[in-house]
Amino acid sequence: MSSSKISIAFTDLKTRGTKVTRATSTFLCYADATLVVSAGDTEVLQLRLRNMQLKVVNGNFRVDFHSEKGNDGKWYPTVFPKSKISRTRLTAAIKRAYAQHISAVSVAA
Repeated sequence: MSSSKISIAFTDLKTRGTKVTRATSTFLCYADATLVVSAGDTEVLQLRLRNMQLKVVNGNFRVDFHSEKGNDGKWYPTVFPKSKISRTRLTAAIKRAYAQHISAVSVAA
């Protein structure tokens, strides 16, 4: 029995917003993208994630997912990875998609 490699990627990345630089962080943009999960050549899942905040915090690329205000007045993410490895893999996939998007935009300009 052969095992299929699981891969994740973000496609169709759309960005908006203005870059804002602060002392310890830089807000890059809001982003919408489609998360595609595949096993080998077979697509397993597609999810559209909206209003992700892409930023650099203390020199590290970071993704914050959309949040909603709860009845207690606190903000809670509507999507969040349940493990460190999941967050690491999602962040890496979004970072790759963002880098490709930025290079495509600068080439087109």
